[in-house]
Amino acid sequence: MEEWEPVPYVMALFLTYPLGTLISAICVYLVGSTGNQIGSFWSTLGYTILGFAASVVGLVACAAWLKGQCFREFSSLFSIAFFAAPTLGAVVGFNLTRKYKPPPS
Repeated sequence: MEEWEPVPYVMALFLTYPLGTLISAICVYLVGSTGNQIGSFWSTLGYTILGFAASVVGLVACAAWLKGQCFREFSSLFSIAFFAAPTLGAVVGFNLTRKYKPPPS
């Protein structure tokens, strides 16, 4: 069995993943604010960052404790969870502060 090398994962994590997380928060807020409802952008961003942190902790735990085994055995499931966590956090953060605009009188 060949040795697992984490360098490409770490580079992707520090270069592209934070930008995608920020874009996720902005998109969830913009889409959620259409129509007759509004939510807090800061709550959306905060929960997005929590989702980002959860996925980073999962990545570090997999790399450190399981020696990358979860990447090989559960690659599809791990990838989905890793990339979906910030977006799920954004949706939760927006919906916690969602309010409906009053109808015009």
